[in-house]
Amino acid sequence: MRRPLLASLLLLLACFSGCLKVREELTVMPDGSGRIVLTFTIAAKGEAAKFTQEELMAADPDEIQEKVKGLVALAKPVAEQKDGAVRLRMVAYFDDLNALKFMDEGEGDKAKPKQEYSFRREGETFVLEITGNLLADEVPDRGKSDPDLTRQRDEFFKAMFVGFELRQEVRMPGRITAIEGFQSREDRTAAYVVGEKDLQKADDQKKINDAKKFKVTCARSEVTDAEAADFRKELEKAKADWVDLRKEMKKAADKRK
Repeated sequence: MRRPLLASLLLLLACFSGCLKVREELTVMPDGSGRIVLTFTIAAKGEAAKFTQEELMAADPDEIQEKVKGLVALAKPVAEQKDGAVRLRMVAYFDDLNALKFMDEGEGDKAKPKQEYSFRREGETFVLEITGNLLADEVPDRGKSDPDLTRQRDEFFKAMFVGFELRQEVRMPGRITAIEGFQSREDRTAAYVVGEKDLQKADDQKKINDAKKFKVTCARSEVTDAEAADFRKELEKAKADWVDLRKEMKKAADKRK
């Protein structure tokens, strides 16, 4: 079975280097449209040093939009090496955050949302609720009665997440007044971070699995009319460019099959 797109990238890149930092930046406009920026940073050594923009361009757009519902456009992905690290950057756009869903590994009709969003306006304020966690995964029970197997499993788990960090940030239309599930807030941004220290043994996965409800409330919008108009232009351009980019990616993906 296929893992969700983000989960697959996390696993793939972690195997490359054993050290991976991921930043997800979700920006929400007052009308519920917005963008997602994913930045992956890994040490430029071993297989990771060979990762190219061509490989990113060979991602199947059908699979991406099947596994991340609600996307209306992607920008051209970027891969670069700088300061001894490989940085991969992917940008995606949506018209309606309520339609955005990261699906699990199920195929076709069997796929279920692994993370989904509910965004609404209440008077002059805005509320965003997120259900699910992209890092959630099954925790096998076998071997728990055997101390040696448990120790080996924990050592493998700890080694896999050396240097790991996932930072998920949500930028709301207005100044944030309350958060649930998120660990911090500043001005218009709420953040949830999982790092190496949070993933020291296999049982730590249960804590990640339990973190599946997030909520952020903000005051009235601080987005100016000019900023809203600029983003609308950016969104419409991305949609127009996506027509040809999608064809290019599909062609590259088909060649790799």
